[in-house]
Amino acid sequence: MSNTLRTVLRRKLVALVAAPMLLVSATAAAPVAADQITYKETFYSTAAQTTIVGVGYGYCDGDYIMASGYQTAYVKYKFIAPCP
Repeated sequence: MSNTLRTVLRRKLVALVAAPMLLVSATAAAPVAADQITYKETFYSTAAQTTIVGVGYGYCDGDYIMASGYQTAYVKYKFIAPCP
């Protein structure tokens, strides 16, 4: 067997074995709890809570994202799910 034929066969074998292993490692390393929304804040313009001026989301990993608008003192919290 020539050296180039061995190299081609070796590369095909490595590609065949490596593909499922990479798939398993990528799914096992995917962060699930970090991307989970734990609460939502809705901000209103007045205490009457009739006009929404902002919305923000809190995540299990401690991140907070202001999705739209701005924050005010008039806020309503909605707890969506506990963190695992």
